Amino acid sequence: MPIGLQGRSKESPGQFPQQIDLLSATIRDLQGHLASGLITSVQLVNEYLKRIEANNQSGLELRAVIDVAPAENVVQIAHRLDQMRAKGCILGKLHGIPLDGTTAGSYAFVDSVVPGDASSVARLRARGAIIIGKANLSELADFKGDAPSGWSARGGQTQSAYVSGGNPGGSSSGSAVGLSAGFAAGAIGTETDGSLLSPCAKAAAYGLKATVGLISRAGVIPLTRTADTLGPIAGSSYDAALLLGAMAGRDENDPATQPAPSNLPDDYTQFTMPSHASFSGKRLGVPRDMVYLPCGGFNVPSRAKEVEDAMNDAIAKMESLGAIIEDPADIASIQLWATCEAEATDTIWRTEFKEEIARYLASMVRTDVYTLQDIIE
Repeated sequence: MPIGLQGRSKESPGQFPQQIDLLSATIRDLQGHLASGLITSVQLVNEYLKRIEANNQSGLELRAVIDVAPAENVVQIAHRLDQMRAKGCILGKLHGIPLDGTTAGSYAFVDSVVPGDASSVARLRARGAIIIGKANLSELADFKGDAPSGWSARGGQTQSAYVSGGNPGGSSSGSAVGLSAGFAAGAIGTETDGSLLSPCAKAAAYGLKATVGLISRAGVIPLTRTADTLGPIAGSSYDAALLLGAMAGRDENDPATQPAPSNLPDDYTQFTMPSHASFSGKRLGVPRDMVYLPCGGFNVPSRAKEVEDAMNDAIAKMESLGAIIEDPADIASIQLWATCEAEATDTIWRTEFKEEIARYLASMVRTDVYTLQDIIE
């Protein structure tokens, strides 16, 4: 359990049901409670807002959320979804579920007005999700400069819910920390190179970086069209697959999604269940040299015993469940590849960022920034 985050006081009439622990409850769990009538979406929204108020800027000061949606607005949305549920009209498996989105964390965008929801957010809303907040992150997806992971000018420094003063990872740090602290049932993260997977690893969350073109980037503040993508952050593999399926699909506003592959599954959650969800017969390689490669800022600089012990335990567990382990499965040219890859991506990203941010700014309904130079200044 994250530090300092304990269960609520004894239940009394009108309070949120004590038996539901939002630190561990998954989207799948909450849908069951909503379907049974144990809770309503209004209650769920109010409880998440209370938790954000208690430990975001106050309490543990996690600073995982930059902006919280106006309570009156999201409660009205939740009430409407509750009424639809009562009439048997369910928009999907996310009906009435509160989620966190993300933003850029820059004061440059404070007075800007966008033309509408990002396509991924619109797809989530169409399936009944309630967006209750915008998560903090490494400002401009960690492309601002040498700031710590999880810091933005608007949101401050995101703190790990598990380790006091610990590095939350970046750049989608607020999304992962918020999920781990019970601020929402799930979250959206963005990634170019480790921005989603790194904070998920440090927040004990299930994260999935979608293949470029699987989820539309339209409406998302860009870094590079070559590598930018989105993905779910969730409390279980089922929830991650559920969110992935809700966001995936073709979008005329993002050329990378066109044409969409013809074999996309209707339901990604099937892959979290037997017979798919099994290590039996799976051949897995362990590139040990790559794990400790001193580049990119995501790896351990030395072979820390506790890290290697945990990795070895995980490998042994997978083998006990039927996996065929090739250990080591090192790549002879990995150091050369890493050096060349770092130089190449730096050139590509710096070039494409200038082009993509100009295109994004041009789409604004209202803004005080029109160029990259405006943002810098």
